[in-house]
Amino acid sequence: MNGTSIISTGQTPYSEESQTHTHINDLPDELLLEIFSKLELEPLERSSLTNLICKRWNALSFDPYVIKNLFFTSLPQTAQLFQKENAHTKADYDFFLRSLKSDARMRSSKAKPLIRVLEDTSSVTSLQVVNRKIFWGSDDKTIRIWDTDSRQELKVLKGHTGLVFSLQVVNGKIFGGFCNGKIRVWDIDSGKEIKVLNGHTRTVHCLQVVDGKIYSGSYDQTIRIWDIDSEKEIKVFRGYEGAVQCLQVHDGKIYSGSFDGTIRIWDIEQGKEIKVLRGHTYEVNCLKVVDGKVFSGSGDKTIRIWDIDSGKEIKVLSGHTKPVYSLEVVDGKVFSGSSDDTIRIWDINSGKQLKRLNTPDGWAYRLNVVDGKIFFKTRNGIQIFDFNVPQ
Repeated sequence: MNGTSIISTGQTPYSEESQTHTHINDLPDELLLEIFSKLELEPLERSSLTNLICKRWNALSFDPYVIKNLFFTSLPQTAQLFQKENAHTKADYDFFLRSLKSDARMRSSKAKPLIRVLEDTSSVTSLQVVNRKIFWGSDDKTIRIWDTDSRQELKVLKGHTGLVFSLQVVNGKIFGGFCNGKIRVWDIDSGKEIKVLNGHTRTVHCLQVVDGKIYSGSYDQTIRIWDIDSEKEIKVFRGYEGAVQCLQVHDGKIYSGSFDGTIRIWDIEQGKEIKVLRGHTYEVNCLKVVDGKVFSGSGDKTIRIWDIDSGKEIKVLSGHTKPVYSLEVVDGKVFSGSSDDTIRIWDINSGKQLKRLNTPDGWAYRLNVVDGKIFFKTRNGIQIFDFNVPQ
């Protein structure tokens, strides 16, 4: 009857004649700011960025208080990296807003990135972006350091033999895994090699440095743990029937993918395999562990998402037409690089493909997603998709 009464009198719940309802525009600014601060990015984008609401809402949605809260709730991985690198600085609202806008562009079906190319013709064998610098191994048997903003070369490390297939930068040092099975360590400031670790018998295809130890995976089908200070090998994990392609250390465990198509989880302290994830039909080329899930890319052209506790596969992301060689998981999105000459962006919750980016020079390997940019290796060097610049 109430609905009939409103219709017959021409009143609506938000009309001036209705005294029993309060329009949201009548709320004070302080309360609206509190509401905005609890929203996630997507509903705010629909309201403010599409200009479908009044100027007052639009102005409030860009209040520094709202922007800061949106940044820390909607972009957890970017926020964590910001806190790590800026522990003693004040809130950077320009960076917060830029990050939110680049995330919105990555999720938009229409927005296109600016494509940047590093002017170098040598082939890239490994790649990491850290603190506005690009560190990469080259087929000319050097390691090169470039500035991400100017795209100018800062330093070249020479003297070693063999190709660097895996690389990580930690605490002013570069750790590199080589095709001859060696692991070498350089001091960045001096450019000098300071350690060489011997033990693997074939290519060291992946490594990670955590808490004074190096974790390395090799084509010799083993994972090894090394103490950096003493340069001694601590443990060896065996059990694969193919090369170890990728690994990540997380919460006292090693997660590793192999050419035999399996993902194996190892307890570091016990030195034992505790779980095997099976589902991929070809080799596992890349994986990431984030928020209680394993994300894996494979030669079977799929990305699979697994629940760690149960060991069950919970999603399959299909779309690539050739093997998936590289993955990044950032702020609710999966970024995947493939030999089908594309990079694709996926929404984790829905499993839907958000964007397909054609790579101008072919294959997309060694993805790094940093500060609104996708850095990746192609056949002809390093390219960057920049979502900070609207196109």
